[in-house]
Amino acid sequence: MSRHRIRFTLNDAPVDLTVPAERLLVDLLREDLGKTGTKDGCSVGVCGLCTVQVDGAPMSACLLLATQVDGAAVRTIEGLASPLQDAFIEEGGFQCGICTSGQLIAADALLAADPDDTLVMAGGTSLVILMKQDLVRPARVLGLRRIVQLREIGATGAVLGLGALATHGALARSQAVRDHAPALASTFAAVATVRIREQGTLGGNLAHADPAQDPPVTLLALDGVAVARSRFGERRIPLDALFVDFFETSLEPGELLLRVELPPLPAGARATYKKFLPATLDDYATVSVAVVIATDASGACTHARIALGGAATVPLRARAAERSLAGLRLDDAAIREAAALAAGATDPIDDLRGSAEYKRAMAEVWTERALREVA
Repeated sequence: MSRHRIRFTLNDAPVDLTVPAERLLVDLLREDLGKTGTKDGCSVGVCGLCTVQVDGAPMSACLLLATQVDGAAVRTIEGLASPLQDAFIEEGGFQCGICTSGQLIAADALLAADPDDTLVMAGGTSLVILMKQDLVRPARVLGLRRIVQLREIGATGAVLGLGALATHGALARSQAVRDHAPALASTFAAVATVRIREQGTLGGNLAHADPAQDPPVTLLALDGVAVARSRFGERRIPLDALFVDFFETSLEPGELLLRVELPPLPAGARATYKKFLPATLDDYATVSVAVVIATDASGACTHARIALGGAATVPLRARAAERSLAGLRLDDAAIREAAALAAGATDPIDDLRGSAEYKRAMAEVWTERALREVA
């Protein structure tokens, strides 16, 4: 890979050096800059040993390329200089060690020139793992971190726009997101660990197309539409047409995901997101369910959306289940029928989180629970 000059501050001191494009921040800190308080533990951003602050936000240095912090302020444990450190020692808290439109145009030009040999990186929490495992070896990695317009979160009229570079953490905290649907904010708050939430982005999450991820499920239930751009113009893609297979989307070579747009919900609509986690809270869901329901004055269902994650090779809408609720009161029989139909729409695989049969059964159980919550 190529070499790049990077300049950033480390614990308030300026750093100016040239690094290989594939150099990980954790290795740069430890091996080149002597900041050995930052450690590479699990190498997938979960354990927390590699945590550093980047512009004040906690991030996983084992999932950051050094080039990603060009222009940023980085702080390691050596530069914390906080009363918190003394308190950890005194109180026994320590453990074992444990941008601009021109940039968009330039990015578009680079992708158009050789899209098959260029990968776009948003937060890097998935891409860096793939690179570390030699599953991808791009000739170039195009970082988007400085395109501040793609971080925007806000409403235009009645439509809520979520920028592709908005982090899960920022989305979970956003008042605009909570005002649109509290369940959506809760969904973003359920993603992995706090470090991943502060580094991973909405666009990277969707483009990675892991069917067990949290955000796509609720965004599907909210009728989300992805907006992508290439040299040929913008294209709107309903989210249920974005995902085509395991880790595959309908994005064309040279297309960049700009944002997700959410239309207004029907008056009085209720939404929820349920994540079945038999292991730890930072794990992928075995099965997840998002439900949006609206009813009229008589209690009859006027709007139903049921989406599931971890239940097929893509996040999916249970359309037969949705249709079964139209015009009905959400009584016990209607809910049980819809839950059974939702389970019938799944096509899960056997993996470490359970057999296909088990996941299908859990899809029915958790769909029923979600429907009862919003009935």
